[in-house]
Amino acid sequence: MSHQIAVIEGDGIGQEVIPAAVEVLESLDLGLEFVAGDAGDAVKEATGEALPQETYDLAAESDATLFGAAGETAADVILPLRDAVDSFVNIRPAKAYPASTPSAPKPTSSFFARIPKASTRVMRTTSPTTCRR
Repeated sequence: MSHQIAVIEGDGIGQEVIPAAVEVLESLDLGLEFVAGDAGDAVKEATGEALPQETYDLAAESDATLFGAAGETAADVILPLRDAVDSFVNIRPAKAYPASTPSAPKPTSSFFARIPKASTRVMRTTSPTTCRR
């Protein structure tokens, strides 16, 4: 069974890490189908929209979305994408590995954590009293 993955590089580092992530996932031979979508600063400059409707629909219809990063248009990209995939929280796994340098502390036991990061529909701006929806 094939699963469709929406691939949205976005801006900045997303253009470097997302192709690498796709390459790793393809090497696993999981039968994943990768479909590219456009979003971000350059897309807004070219089309007038940071997140075109086609990309929103792609994310909404895919089994998963692999998203890189957003630049100045972050609020115009991230919040609608969260809505498209019905996301209310990001889960960020963290795992301790044996120290790679002699000066680093060595874990005394196995450690794995899942850290939820709120994904509300409100994005804070530079002023803590001002919010955008």
